[in-house]
Amino acid sequence: MTAQTYEASRQIGNSPANLYYMFTHEQSWREWFCDSAWAQQREEGQLLLTWLRPQNRDLFVLARFAKLEPDKRIELEWEVNLDSARGSVVIDITPTDGGATLTLTHTFPADASDASIARQTGLWENGLENLQNVLKTGIDLRIARLPMLGLIVGALDDAAQARLGLPDQNGTLLADTIEGMGARDAGLITGDVVVALDDTPLTPNFGVFDFMANKKAGDMVKVDYYRGGKRQSVSMTLSPRQMPEVPPTASELAARLREIRDDMEAKIDEVLTGVSDETASMPPADGGWNVKEILAHLILDERDNQNTIAHHLSDDVSVAQLKNQDARVRALVSTHPTLAEMRAELSRAFQETIAYVENFPDAFVSRRSSYWSLSQGLLQAGYHLQDHLAQIREATRHKELTH
Repeated sequence: MTAQTYEASRQIGNSPANLYYMFTHEQSWREWFCDSAWAQQREEGQLLLTWLRPQNRDLFVLARFAKLEPDKRIELEWEVNLDSARGSVVIDITPTDGGATLTLTHTFPADASDASIARQTGLWENGLENLQNVLKTGIDLRIARLPMLGLIVGALDDAAQARLGLPDQNGTLLADTIEGMGARDAGLITGDVVVALDDTPLTPNFGVFDFMANKKAGDMVKVDYYRGGKRQSVSMTLSPRQMPEVPPTASELAARLREIRDDMEAKIDEVLTGVSDETASMPPADGGWNVKEILAHLILDERDNQNTIAHHLSDDVSVAQLKNQDARVRALVSTHPTLAEMRAELSRAFQETIAYVENFPDAFVSRRSSYWSLSQGLLQAGYHLQDHLAQIREATRHKELTH
């Protein structure tokens, strides 16, 4: 059998150094090609690429950096779990006016099946289109092209299951819906639990993200949900994805974040008006976090934002998630025992994040993919706050009703 070859050439409007970076760092592979990556950035170093999206979840690549010529050439030995032998991938980078020319040559092993070749060729076609776009605009097309239901998701735990009269914890709890999007237009409200889409159950192994992977804006879907312990259905039109515009410079991004954080602080102060330390320390009826613990969670979330920034700037971005650790939340409360101390610490955390952003290195900002992906998360902090404001109102309402 004769080995088959795929070759593609792209004009990239970015520096050869940034283009070389996109093929040698694990974070950059995640930004345009795969969902998870691990890399040893040296000759003879290993590269592992995996996918989470349903259509490629059974695929992984184990490669080796056979040769590295900084900003010029990358040679990879390329082994896919679908094939029994290794192929090779060579990336040549040639400087041009205003950017660089990328030439990628993938030589498949002689025993590669037609299905394996077709799948990998499709990944390169989509990936290289995405690479061009993320280096030009920062926008990841895999995210931008996904439609939205328009949901802000809450925690579906034991307390929520009991309170809402659910048969189990499968599904997605709505903490809120987004104005002008499908969920609100269809009449879904806070407290509803979506349990199936187009008769496909939502489970820990198949969630909303998995369902949306093969959908597009404008598609009509059937939504099964629980409200007041009763299962109901409604049709919904999927909305185009709303993505905040990322300012082009670090100083402009910091100014935008300051506006968002100022608005968040005003909403927090409004909901905390008249709340005493006693009220803030009392657990709510559902056994969840009290007011101080909710504020501790928001502080830790801001610290985690700073940790994520540090990883981005050090070219070592972790895929691990710290999630909501009760022990961590309570440790913070124990060192800031009053509501006033907790509130002041949250304000300091907001200001520290903004100051960090103001000091982004120019080289990081110029690599639009990393800058954009990081900025998107920072700019959408207001959505996260909405759920916790509702929790604070519920916790303080419970205290008032017991007096």
